Amino acid sequence: HRGIAPRAINQLFNDINSRIEFDFKVTCTYMEIYNERIFDLLTDLSSPDQAADYTIAEEKDGRGTFVRGLAEVEVRDENSTLNLLFSGGLSRTIATHKLNKRSNRSHSIFTIYLQQRQRSGVSEKIVHSKLHLVDLAGSERLKKTMDSIDGSTGDEVTRKESMAINQSLTYLEQCVVALARRGQSHIPYRQSKLTNILKDCLGANCNTVMLACMWGESSHLEETISTLRLASRMMRVQNETASVQTIDPSALIKKQDKIIRALKQELLMHDALVERTGVGYDPYTPEQQDGVAQMLEQYIEATELEEEAVLSISSYRQMLEVCKQFKRKVLAARAEAQQAREQALLGGSRGLAGSLGPGRGGSAQGGGADLADSLLAEEFDPRAAPVGEPLGGAATGFHLGAARSDSRPPNGVEGLARFDPAAPLPALSPLQKGVNFSSAPSPSRPEPDLALSQELDLGGGSVAQFEAFVRGDEAGRQMYAAFREARGQLKEARARGRDLGTTVNAAKAIIDQLQQELEASRAARLGAGKDSSSGREAEQELREAKAAYKSCFEALQRAKSGALEAQATVNGLRAALGSGFSRWTRGAGPEKLSSTTTAAPGPGMGSEERDQLDDQEAFDKLEIERVLANDPESLAFFHAQKTRRAHMTQNGGSL
Repeated sequence: HRGIAPRAINQLFNDINSRIEFDFKVTCTYMEIYNERIFDLLTDLSSPDQAADYTIAEEKDGRGTFVRGLAEVEVRDENSTLNLLFSGGLSRTIATHKLNKRSNRSHSIFTIYLQQRQRSGVSEKIVHSKLHLVDLAGSERLKKTMDSIDGSTGDEVTRKESMAINQSLTYLEQCVVALARRGQSHIPYRQSKLTNILKDCLGANCNTVMLACMWGESSHLEETISTLRLASRMMRVQNETASVQTIDPSALIKKQDKIIRALKQELLMHDALVERTGVGYDPYTPEQQDGVAQMLEQYIEATELEEEAVLSISSYRQMLEVCKQFKRKVLAARAEAQQAREQALLGGSRGLAGSLGPGRGGSAQGGGADLADSLLAEEFDPRAAPVGEPLGGAATGFHLGAARSDSRPPNGVEGLARFDPAAPLPALSPLQKGVNFSSAPSPSRPEPDLALSQELDLGGGSVAQFEAFVRGDEAGRQMYAAFREARGQLKEARARGRDLGTTVNAAKAIIDQLQQELEASRAARLGAGKDSSSGREAEQELREAKAAYKSCFEALQRAKSGALEAQATVNGLRAALGSGFSRWTRGAGPEKLSSTTTAAPGPGMGSEERDQLDDQEAFDKLEIERVLANDPESLAFFHAQKTRRAHMTQNGGSL
């Protein structure tokens, strides 16, 4: 029997599959709180990557309260989610005491995060949702669970576990009591890890459902009353829910870019209507910047009467570019003025040194050297820009100053030491010699017969051998005929699925249209003050449309299951045909092949030609048929339970 958690997961994915206009991203985490420590159940607990302790964090927009560092696994369907739930449950801490052979010694929290967005990309909003599936360990009394009556003896580890469980449940009840009181300013969430993690699921933007489990015996009356008291207090907690939405930055950027392009197009249309030509709204190119600089040069050299004729500004972008060019010219003029002042100061100091004469500053030879240095300094300014730097201001070109110290490569000029003029030139490639590869003869290959072998792997045999096998050999002909027939049925099943999908989409569109019409008619009736009973026909039509949608959706699910079974049949027949062809090519012969090879089960074949299933395969087939007949929605749960039992059997020694 399925429990609460598998049924909730099934309902969640059914709702996701029915909302075809939205795109969902579903991720899962699974943790346990054992002795006030958090453990990740989706990772190997014995690995060194398992953190010593995890941090509880909070996001105002998005996930809310969460545990940082837990493994977050993205899932696509119900089956993979149930596999995570069951595989993580195998890692939970369990123990045995007087009342329970497999008692959970920790609280577990299986969390499902959902992100919902529009498939059409019209809206950049993301709707965030979160579902906590919490399994609380039951409260225990030591005198009932330990070996002795007074609880004085027994396992010390079990004693500590029971004390930690009771302590966390007590703190949870204190939070519930504080939330039920009106006007309570402080809620003691931080007293335990359990209440801190479930903070936004108790008294925040949430819908909380609590299921109280009891033992209906008089010997456990005290625990039953305590559990019922906690459930009654939880019923008094009232919360208000609201949608949690965030903005996708990438989608917002795309939307804003689209708006900008539309506005630019509208401006161009407006300029065309008012006959404004040559107006651009994109950043200026280097050629356009040079044109603005030349216009400013003409404006500077023009007289007062010619200024207005030279300077013409036709757009906001052009005005910004003119201001930028003016700023560059002002900065360049300031730099030139500063450089002129420094040169003037250097020239005055050289003149003072020359006026000292031989007796007061050096000999005549020294004065000649100073003169040569001064002449060199007048011809070359060491503070000038290095070679290759572009000229500032309105001038175009680059400086021819001193080269930097790191201009020459450390190993010399590249290629100079490696080039040897005396070395022979390398031989020309066939392409350099002018050989036309397209005219070169290619090795002959037999053209495959696509009608017979395009779906199969010949496994080293030729197409002619395969054609002889499926046409000349009796067993091969029967196997290939069954394969073709099964493939035809697969195509028909897929076509039915596509038709049903189109029907489901059409039914969904009809439901949306009827809902809009019903809301519009309700608003009109309320505005006119009429009785709301006049819209009963529309509501009845909407109910009929929803019933038709449900029946079509169930038919679509059955068609998908049929297509999966047909695909499995085709794969089995393809493998059988390939193995039969391999034995035939190895020299098994038609008689031996027909006696050792049995065709895979296919439509229209007798019982002698069907594959013989072993006992386990026949039992699995009967189990699947039973599940599909009783409850088709629990098929994923059945497969997940089967996988869980296989893991338990495989790892039974470590458990």
